Amino acid sequence: MSEAVGVTYFKVAKEVYLKKGVCFITPGAANWYHWLIEILPTIMLMQNLPTDYDDYPLLVPEEILSGSTFRETLDLFIGTRPVIALDRDTTYHVGEMVVIPLPASGPFNMHDHQWPVPQDYVNNIGVMQQFRTQTLESLGVTYDGNGPKRLFLARAPGARSYNQDDILEVARAKGFEIMHPERLSFREQVQIMHNADFVAGPTGAAWANSVFMRPGTQSLIWALKEYDCACFFANLGHVAGCQTTYCFVEADTPIKNTSEALSASYMLSPKVFSDHLDALL
Repeated sequence: MSEAVGVTYFKVAKEVYLKKGVCFITPGAANWYHWLIEILPTIMLMQNLPTDYDDYPLLVPEEILSGSTFRETLDLFIGTRPVIALDRDTTYHVGEMVVIPLPASGPFNMHDHQWPVPQDYVNNIGVMQQFRTQTLESLGVTYDGNGPKRLFLARAPGARSYNQDDILEVARAKGFEIMHPERLSFREQVQIMHNADFVAGPTGAAWANSVFMRPGTQSLIWALKEYDCACFFANLGHVAGCQTTYCFVEADTPIKNTSEALSASYMLSPKVFSDHLDALL
């Protein structure tokens, strides 16, 4: 990057020219929630394109093709269409590009002291229910009565740390089994969520799989109080026909924007959690 006479120039390491393609890029595309709920249903909609577009390659971030679980989901919908992985350090020029509007979307990063409200969200119920049904059918997932009926979605150590050990103790005492979604294949994740009657856990990308829960399943999610009007997971519960209950907590230190919220630690009172589970059950 260089500057001259008030103008900033950016040096691009590499440029690639593509004749055509169907592009699926959105902020946070390599995040499980944004991939599964925003991009993948849009890829499903390629089946509605005229046959003239059958040879248009699918353009996706290269991170998607390097992750086995991401690739597992992609293979459910692409058929024989060629795929081109987009390098984040490359500028692409596409001659003819098809872009399909996202059927579900929400705010990514917001300005200081602005927090999500319901009006910020798009949720095309029909398309998302089609995505839910088509995914379950493609995976061959039906209710089989197996697996835990009370499921707790545990988080690996990292961002948004909280007193998980204390909360796990309460959850186990009430019959919840602990699940680490990142350790399972996509089909295993979907089957376990589809079999569960009650699901509890902190807000996070693992809740993207709640779109595959059975109608009538009840869930408990806790999130920072600044997200008391957010609709990420309540919308998915609506798609699946489930009841979603929220519990709100306060960050250990003050936060002023959604970026800081991504890494904010907090404490959830075991008593409050226990009371919420009792109400859920």
